[in-house]
Amino acid sequence: MPTITVPEGLPGVRPPASSVEVAAAHEALPSGLNAQLRALFESCDGFLTDSGIAVYETADVAERNVTFEVAEYAPGFVLFGDDSGGRGFLLHVATPDSPVYVSDLGDLDPTRFEVVCVDLASWIAGLR
Repeated sequence: MPTITVPEGLPGVRPPASSVEVAAAHEALPSGLNAQLRALFESCDGFLTDSGIAVYETADVAERNVTFEVAEYAPGFVLFGDDSGGRGFLLHVATPDSPVYVSDLGDLDPTRFEVVCVDLASWIAGLR
């Protein structure tokens, strides 16, 4: 499983999720969590940066995916955060080293997703 290191000093970082919380989030999603998200939740249970980048808590991931109908419009993807401005961050669940994608939350068509980083660890490392 990959290792995700949250940069020291990143604001709004929550303590790691428990294995029970991670398992519950995985089970609540139609496609589950991908390995990168599991690793992230073992490091922290989400965060909100000063710039408005949010990574959802394990307790909120399933609800956000239901609210934005990710399973219907982007099957196989999981919405794990947003930019507090209407764009969401997603990973492809079946791809262990999935790039981080961004999309307008009102148009979750995977053909229009943009790649913002090669993987979750690199994306997290670049946040401030």
